[in-house]
Amino acid sequence: MYKQAVILLLMLFTASVSAALPARYMQTIENAAVWAQIGDKMVTVGNIRAGQIIAVEPTAASYYVFNFGLGKGFIDKGHLEPVQGRQKVEDGLGDLNKPLSNQNLVTWKDTQVYNAPSVGSAPFGVLADNLRYPILHKLKDRLNQTWYQIR
Repeated sequence: MYKQAVILLLMLFTASVSAALPARYMQTIENAAVWAQIGDKMVTVGNIRAGQIIAVEPTAASYYVFNFGLGKGFIDKGHLEPVQGRQKVEDGLGDLNKPLSNQNLVTWKDTQVYNAPSVGSAPFGVLADNLRYPILHKLKDRLNQTWYQIR
């Protein structure tokens, strides 16, 4: 009985310490699938291209956890490495700290994600079809085409 109580306390302490670890920036070394829990299933919800930088939460499992839309995304540890050089994630407009709107984008097919509201900008990932993504802004490019900035 005493042994079980000690093991339980040790597990609780370990879980609280691992939950307290700060997020760190990692860079994808190859194209990687992003997974999320939808209902009671884990499904692919998108892809991140090689060379992208994301803030991940360390875990003891074989994957990292990161904020994705309104929830958590999962990516295999084998697709990431520490950021090379002095690259930084820039959020010059503070978009990551803006409050969420109540509008969502639902994709009806796999959809490319771009760095800027221009077809000429670099694509950095793909959103899976038939999922909801929170909209931050509605943007127009120089040809007056509508683009959505998503969280």
